[in-house]
Amino acid sequence: MNSRDSQSRRRRLIHHNLLGKEASRAERVEQHSPAAISDEDAVEQATQAVLATVSTRVEKVKPLTGASSTISTAEESHRLAGLGAILALLRRKSSVTWLFTGDNIVQGAGCTDGRRSCVELFAERIRGELRRAGDVVINTGVSGDSAPQLLATLKRRALRYRPDVVVISLGINDCKAGTDGREPFRLIMRDILDRVRTAGAIPLVILPHPVYVPATRNRSDLRQYVEILRQEIVRDEVPCVDQWTDWLQHWPDPTATRGRLADGRIQLNAAAHQHLAGLIFQTLQIFDSQSAACFGSIAK
Repeated sequence: MNSRDSQSRRRRLIHHNLLGKEASRAERVEQHSPAAISDEDAVEQATQAVLATVSTRVEKVKPLTGASSTISTAEESHRLAGLGAILALLRRKSSVTWLFTGDNIVQGAGCTDGRRSCVELFAERIRGELRRAGDVVINTGVSGDSAPQLLATLKRRALRYRPDVVVISLGINDCKAGTDGREPFRLIMRDILDRVRTAGAIPLVILPHPVYVPATRNRSDLRQYVEILRQEIVRDEVPCVDQWTDWLQHWPDPTATRGRLADGRIQLNAAAHQHLAGLIFQTLQIFDSQSAACFGSIAK
C-alpha cells in the first residue's frame, strides 16, 4: 500500500467515524492541554501513539503454502493505524455504541456454564469499571454464522443501530467451504468492511481461534481463512484482535487447545471467553491487572 492510498484511507476513516458524528466542542476531550482539541487531532494523536509502539515490530505468521509468512513492519503499521480512531473515541466524553456481531465467538450462548462471555465482560469493563455508563454494548452474534449470512443481514443486525465501532468475528464457519470458498470469502469480507465504514463505523476484526481439527475435519482449512483475514485487514488498515497467534503461543499443543473449548471442538468455554476479553482490552489499551473484569484473563 503506497503512502497516498494510506492517507486517503485515513482521511475517509476520520470523516466517516468522527467528523461525521457532528460532535460538539463541549464533548471533545482535553488531552495534555486545558484547551479542547479537534476530533481530527485526537485521531492523529492516538494513531501516532499506536504506531510508536509497533515501529520496530515484525509479526511472524506461520507459513502457508503460496502465501507470505511474514507481515512487514510497514504493513503492521498500516493495519494498526485504524486503531487510533477507536482510541480517540475512548478519550471522548460523549457516549459510544459498540456492536459485536458475527459467529459463535461473540454470541457465547450455551458455552460458558452461566459465566460471562467476552462481550459481557467487555460491557462490564467499559460501562462499569471505566464509568462510561452512557456507552451502549450490543451483541448480535449468531452461532454458526458465516460471512454471506452476515452480509445479507448486516443492515438489520448492525447498521440500523448506528454503531460507532463494529466488532466482527467470522471465518470459523466459512472455512468449511474449503479451497473453493476462499476467494468468495475474501470478496464478501471486503464488502462487509466497506459497508461498515461507509455507514460511519469503525470495524474491528477478531481473528478466529484454532479448533480441534481431529473432531472437526470439515474445518481443516481454517488456517488459510485466517490468512485471508490478515491480508484484508492489512489492505484496508483495519485493526484486529489477533486471537489466532495468541492461542498458538499459549497453547501450541492441540490437546491443550481442546481443553479450552466447551464442546471439545469449536466453542470457547468460560475461561477462553475471559482470555479473549483480556485480548480485546489489551488491543484497546484498557487492560488493567487490578480490574475484576480483566482478572485472570491473560494466560501465564
